[in-house]
Amino acid sequence: MNRPGLYVHVPFCRTKCPYCDFYSVTSLSLVPAWLDALQREVLIYRDRFESFDSLYLGGGTPTILGSRELTRLMGTLFQDFSFSRDPEITIEANPDDITKEKMALLRHLGFNRISLGVQSLNEKELQFLKRRHSAKQAEEAIEVIRASGYTNLGIDLMYALPGQDESVWMATLRRVVEYNPAHISCYQMTISEGTPFYRMLRQGRIQAPGEERERAFFLLTSAYLEENGYVHYEISNFA
Repeated sequence: MNRPGLYVHVPFCRTKCPYCDFYSVTSLSLVPAWLDALQREVLIYRDRFESFDSLYLGGGTPTILGSRELTRLMGTLFQDFSFSRDPEITIEANPDDITKEKMALLRHLGFNRISLGVQSLNEKELQFLKRRHSAKQAEEAIEVIRASGYTNLGIDLMYALPGQDESVWMATLRRVVEYNPAHISCYQMTISEGTPFYRMLRQGRIQAPGEERERAFFLLTSAYLEENGYVHYEISNFA
């Protein structure tokens, strides 16, 4: 419990979702320069920590990186940082990046946990969120991950969307629970300044659900997951 965990932000996406205010760019031309910069930064910090007990690659979309880039990234981290004997190594993934070949690469590189950005299993909601995957692709990705031998799977979802009905949200949540993931993140939509959704909100093209609706979604979600064995250990996270 005294060891720190290491987070690495991979700031690349194929497209920008209209709700996202995390830093990322859609051009992959900067990947080589970013890897060079990361390698220099690792050398700066390598003597400040004795060892890490976990590694988390977030983003952005880490699975956008190809085999060569991911191999170089992991080589840099494990060459110059020390890790505990059995660290948890997580990578965030988008459903449309998941293939048998990609899963074989991730296992070869030492990843033992997948965090899958599903967000919704409703087609209209996925289109509204400008996600690149369909509900079918999301479920197929879960099945490929399971078939690849991964039991430590986290699934990210989003609720309290503008105009969202509770029954539609619960249909997604029930379906996800059927897959029995080890971890579920349920993020209440936050419309942040500077995002396309913020501009749409200011223009009156979408409406935020309001505090009472958000409260109802939150309590419904927490109660349902608790009934199904999930511990609500942090505001958006269940395990």
